Amino acid sequence: MNIFTVAAVGLIGTFFAVFMRKMGDEYRVCVSIFCVCALLIAIFPYFSELLAQILSFSKLSGTDIENFTFLLKAVGIGYISQFSSDICADAGENAIASKIELAGRICILSMTVPVVSSLVEMIGKML
Repeated sequence: MNIFTVAAVGLIGTFFAVFMRKMGDEYRVCVSIFCVCALLIAIFPYFSELLAQILSFSKLSGTDIENFTFLLKAVGIGYISQFSSDICADAGENAIASKIELAGRICILSMTVPVVSSLVEMIGKML
């Protein structure tokens, strides 16, 4: 799938969502969610190729795989919270959307605590 196909699916989904707005917001939200899910399923093979490439970079660089795992988890949390927040915002639930974004940020921040503590320990040993 290339970017033109992704853009075409997105534009067609947007057209149907705007058309469904006259029938009711619940139909519009369903069309939007279906379109997002279809696009995510379509790009999943590219994501798995990217993940395999990142893991091969980890092996080539000789660094610990935990660093790359941490990075992928943080990016995944960011994407999931952003996608779900956007869906809530599209449905008109901006308060819920902002709380999902806040929860995503807090999850990522809580993941950094062990990394920061190990960094402080490493610096303490150097001094």
